[in-house]
Order: sequence, then structure tokens, then C-alpha cells
Amino acid sequence: MKFSSPEQLEELIQEYFDSITISVPRTKQNTNPDKDVDDDFREPILNNLWEQIIDTEWASIPSILWLCEYLWIHRSTFIEYEEQKQFSNTIKVAKQKIEKYNSEQLYRKEQVTWIIFNLKNNFNWVDKQEIDQKTEHSFNELSNEQVQKIAKQALKNG
Repeated sequence: MKFSSPEQLEELIQEYFDSITISVPRTKQNTNPDKDVDDDFREPILNNLWEQIIDTEWASIPSILWLCEYLWIHRSTFIEYEEQKQFSNTIKVAKQKIEKYNSEQLYRKEQVTWIIFNLKNNFNWVDKQEIDQKTEHSFNELSNEQVQKIAKQALKNG
């Protein structure tokens, strides 16, 4: 095992994400009509906890493969770590950050086919189809004449 503890792996994964993101404090132009106020002053936008909102901008697209390259491990090794109880949550949280990025990109409608492919193959997204098949008759139990009668009636009813 390359990583001796989940904490060691978490630290390196966080380092990967830090290396490809930029934190941008959200602000708005101060609309104070007072002429003595500097025109370049930007007022922080706060959330309901009175904390400044920080947006994350991605300098590079996060991916499992690039994360594996950063960790200097093969993708199959990454999957093996996820299967080990002590590392499972660490890997799942990392994958979730990448999944979040990809799902957000769907709203931007750029490279949607690739994003859907990625989400299906790396994050277990599926196209859900439900088919409700109800039949009033079990055709195996009917005679040929009865099946023909039902078929004629169905054609007649459209």
C-alpha cells in the first residue's frame, strides 16, 4: 500500500484539488452615493451565517485519471483503495467532488455527451426506464382460436 493512512491520502487528494482550483470571494460594487468612498470598493456578499460567499473556479477539469496521476497510482489501484474500509470514504468524497463538477457542467450544455458518458461510467449514473407490462390474459393457457379472437378484437379497438 502506497498510503499508510486515510489522513495521508486525504491530504494529497486535497492538495490535488487545491492545485486546480481558485477561490474567488463573491462581492458587489458598493452603491454608496457618498463621493468620499473609493469607487473601487467592493462589498462582500454574505450568506445567512454572515460569512462571505466563496466561489470555486476550476483552473483545470477535475478527473479521476488526473487525480490518479497526481497521486502517482493507477486507476485500478484507486478502485482498490475504495474497496478497503479504512480508505473507502476518502475515495468516495474525492469522487463526489469530481461528480459534482461534472453534474454542474450539464447545466452549461457544453460537451454534454462526454459528461453523461463520464457520469455513467465513473459515478454509476443510469438512464432509468420503467416498462409496465400488464396483460389481462395468459396466452399460454388459451387455444389458438381464443388468441385469434383477442387479436381481432384488439385490431378492431385500435
